[in-house]
Amino acid sequence: TLRGWCPLLLPLMVLPASMRRAASGRERSKFAAMLALAVALCVGSSFALTAKRAEHEVQLQPGDTVWKNASVQCSPDEVCTVAADERWLITSNMTVDGLKVRGILKWDDTVPGITLSVAWLLVENGGQFLVGSTREPIGLSPGVTATIHVKKHAVHRHPIFGDRFLSGDSSTMRIVGLPKARTWTLLNRTAVAGSTELFLKHEPASMGWNIGDEVGVATTSLGESTKHRIVAIRPGTDERLTLVSASAGAQEAHLPASNAIDGNLGSLWSSFLGAADQHVLQVNLRDVCNVTRVRYHFQEPRYAPVYRVEVQSSEGGLWEVVANVTDGQGGWREVEVNRDFVRSIRMVVSYSSMWNRGYRGERGSEPAWSGLWLNEAEVYGRTVGRTMPTVIVLDTPVRADHMGGVKEVEGHHFEMAAEVV
Repeated sequence: TLRGWCPLLLPLMVLPASMRRAASGRERSKFAAMLALAVALCVGSSFALTAKRAEHEVQLQPGDTVWKNASVQCSPDEVCTVAADERWLITSNMTVDGLKVRGILKWDDTVPGITLSVAWLLVENGGQFLVGSTREPIGLSPGVTATIHVKKHAVHRHPIFGDRFLSGDSSTMRIVGLPKARTWTLLNRTAVAGSTELFLKHEPASMGWNIGDEVGVATTSLGESTKHRIVAIRPGTDERLTLVSASAGAQEAHLPASNAIDGNLGSLWSSFLGAADQHVLQVNLRDVCNVTRVRYHFQEPRYAPVYRVEVQSSEGGLWEVVANVTDGQGGWREVEVNRDFVRSIRMVVSYSSMWNRGYRGERGSEPAWSGLWLNEAEVYGRTVGRTMPTVIVLDTPVRADHMGGVKEVEGHHFEMAAEVV
């Protein structure tokens, strides 16, 4: 209360010059004493309140020299102790064998990406371990995270608790992160190996996810789950477009062109015994789209070494060559297209390049007349007039395919999707 009155009290205590000249020496002495008392009370109350707030929030103030840089206090194989009268601030990565906290150990909530590696941590005897606060939770600032890595083994085990623990005894451990409405979701669409954009089932903003957050993508195959950091949240660059039909210059009755757009890598289109100009596959889009790329998956050894990709804007219109591939092999191959207002895409294969095909791009004995084996064709881009869904953009690409969305299996629909945590 006194502090609030200080701005009004002090000006009233300063007499005009005419009054100071008229006042006697005794009166001037009395005034000086009152002024000193007022200053002391105001300044003292301000200091007291600041100290009380600092004690409650434990905020580092500019020029505060009491805090020690925790990261340089200990060696990696040492058991380190924050004494009762000390305050340490973790401002960068810190590695230590064991850590006893009897004073204050605080995480710097302004520095991104700090990791504390420790085999065990014990807060005792009134000590405080503070990671974030209600006013400044970890994650409030973009990129700021707090990672505590508990090492597998300790060089110096704790005599009672052993190792691999975080514990407190008559102490305070406060860890406050930015609240999340959801901490996990599912992939809404399949993310293929090499992707950096993830389409999620839930909107990132509604879940409280932010740029700088770390996410894990669970494997749905024989690959591995991976960790990434969100570097952007924005509308997607492109998405897999819906193909409604496929046709080919030549096809076997039991291996038709439609197999190339059924979403199943276990099926295939075959152009066995097709004439020289019949090794062509055309796929048709459901909507007019701005196409960014196409992906083809060939099965060895009947792949296409040399082919061109063409697009058509309207039925019966001219075909435009958008790409030429001269080093084709088995497996997935992505080809950039970058054409707007596309209705159909076709692949035209050079018959002469199909002689003497082998495995892994090496020369072999597979003849041209044996044709092609194409497991799948995929087209990516944006439907004209449609707003793209929001995606999270990762700092590094996923290394394997991750399933997403709903799949139909024998007339039943299942949500077969990778978790994103």
